[in-house]
Amino acid sequence: MVAASLYLPKENPTKPLGEDAPFIHELNQTIGVADGVGGWIKEGIDAGIYARELMNNSLIATDIEPTGDGNKVEKDNEILIVGTDGMLDNVNESEIEEIVRRGMDEKLKAKELASQIGNISLYNSFDRFADTPFSRVVEQECVSQIHKGGKIDDITVIVAYIQ
Repeated sequence: MVAASLYLPKENPTKPLGEDAPFIHELNQTIGVADGVGGWIKEGIDAGIYARELMNNSLIATDIEPTGDGNKVEKDNEILIVGTDGMLDNVNESEIEEIVRRGMDEKLKAKELASQIGNISLYNSFDRFADTPFSRVVEQECVSQIHKGGKIDDITVIVAYIQ
């Protein structure tokens, strides 16, 4: 596995590190993302710290756990894309598929592909007229209104090439 991540925290002076956190352990072929739930602030919990600690502890646990043949990926010459809602709310599945196909044709590195997906997510999050998964959910919930546009949020993308 060869993997890379991109993290783009939304602009917030009180939380410059945002509320998402990724981890990658290539040797043990393990990846993960945590999307901190901002609502926890009402309970006095910093969701960003929680997400970062969760992923750090996951990395530590992955590093010390013995691995056997049961943990090996068989899913050869596959690409795994993992992301938080900052990506999934702002990029349609068909767009992700197209970016991945182009990336494969151009033989992009995992970091380059993660960057492309993350940057499209960021662009769509600020586009008030984009047709996004987020806008479709809002339209379904508010039947009397048509909503277009993305959702400004922390964006985390991990791309893993399984070789």
